[in-house]
Amino acid sequence: MKKLLLLVGLLTVFSFGLTACENSSNDAKEESKEESTSTANESEGLTEEAPAEEEESDSGIIDSEDYATSWSDDWKGLQTKISSVSVFKVDSAKLAEDGEDGEGLIVVNYELNNNSEIDFNTYPDQGVLVADGKQIDASMINSDDLGGELMQGVNKNGAVVYILPTLNDVSDIKEIRLTWSANYETDNYEEDSFKDYDARITLK
Repeated sequence: MKKLLLLVGLLTVFSFGLTACENSSNDAKEESKEESTSTANESEGLTEEAPAEEEESDSGIIDSEDYATSWSDDWKGLQTKISSVSVFKVDSAKLAEDGEDGEGLIVVNYELNNNSEIDFNTYPDQGVLVADGKQIDASMINSDDLGGELMQGVNKNGAVVYILPTLNDVSDIKEIRLTWSANYETDNYEEDSFKDYDARITLK
């Protein structure tokens, strides 16, 4: 069950709501040409805009910021890239409806590509995030299915969600640190078959 990702998906509805608000305002102007008084025009414009405003508040998203990143790593052909990070300030009551406790979300988008002749196991969706002085485990139930075996020639893209217990403003998150692990099976016990990732990303 990934209700929280549906909440994040409502960011699209939030943006669409703003567009709908502009469109309904334009519609109101066109209709006003056909009305006899300006009072009727203003009243109709307010009636048209109300649903869009309600749509915004229903999304539960108070504010958001998206950051493109350039972090990447290539470990023996296992290519890992963090393509973007999004920070959301959300209505805590909306999170509570989904059984979660918090005021914000950090969503990290990964691109995984196995170009080697090895089958890897990698677990970004079981990682830990450090942000704003807080250490937070990934929310596996709300994240995409990224963790586990990544066989030869396979690509995977997806988002890992972290729930922030407190967040005053999205601009408070200026840097994040992400840690997770990866490995592969080998009969040579002296071979370096484990890796601990430690990614530090400045958000700007």
